[in-house]
Amino acid sequence: MSCRTGLIMVCISMTSALITPSELHKILSQPHVRVLDATYGIPGYPSSVLAQMEGARIRGAQFFDIDAVADGAAPYPHTLPDAATFEAAVGALGISNEDTVVIFDQNGLSFAAARVWWMFRVFGHDKVHVLNGGLPAWKMAGLPLESGPLSPPAPQIFRAQYRPALYRDFDAIESGGDTILDARAAPRFDATIHSRDGDPMPAHIEGSFNVPFQSLLDHAGALRPAGEIHPLLEPYLAARSLVCSCGSGVTACVVALALHEAGRLDVAVYDGSWTEWSDRQGLR
Repeated sequence: MSCRTGLIMVCISMTSALITPSELHKILSQPHVRVLDATYGIPGYPSSVLAQMEGARIRGAQFFDIDAVADGAAPYPHTLPDAATFEAAVGALGISNEDTVVIFDQNGLSFAAARVWWMFRVFGHDKVHVLNGGLPAWKMAGLPLESGPLSPPAPQIFRAQYRPALYRDFDAIESGGDTILDARAAPRFDATIHSRDGDPMPAHIEGSFNVPFQSLLDHAGALRPAGEIHPLLEPYLAARSLVCSCGSGVTACVVALALHEAGRLDVAVYDGSWTEWSDRQGLR
């Protein structure tokens, strides 16, 4: 266990990526805790996210926009940026290597909170957690919120240490050797429906397995208890090399987060996912 002391003592598991609302509330006033709202995919994004943050947010929260902290030259959305770009963006959000980062989503754990957690880990920062259940869980617990315009944080210096083992690109997937878990809903994986994000001929990477990310979440958008998700993940836990994929590399991170909680700390994410794979394989 890792314990932080001050006016309040709180212990957070060194291996768990999750933090509860009560745990976050206890450490929120401590000097090296930073909170990020990574809400994604809601109507009017990204301006709607900022508008909702101004109406009600966890104290001190800043907005992490996965489409802005990305490789702008890449042909696919929210592609992982290089280390220098990530360093600059994170430092501008007031985050240093000394900080514990907690990420939440206004809609639970449905989309990009897990993606941002993965990004921090790819760039060498392990002091990062996801608020389980996101803002709805915080509100359900009756914990305080602030409102009004966001205050720009004081810039900090953040140094990235890239971990290639947690990342996969097209060439690595094409080379084979990984066990691939696809986080998309079963109808997309099984090619029974069409969708908007890069798969007009929906199917899946040959040999991959379907673990829909929604199956890992409860009705409130929190990661289900270990006893409930373990049967869904157990068939894959002994695989030599695990990689998660989805439509565009976002919900794949929810499955990676669940695997992390099940003890697999080495799970990679295929960044381009089905959007890139279907494009480069001529399936679009």
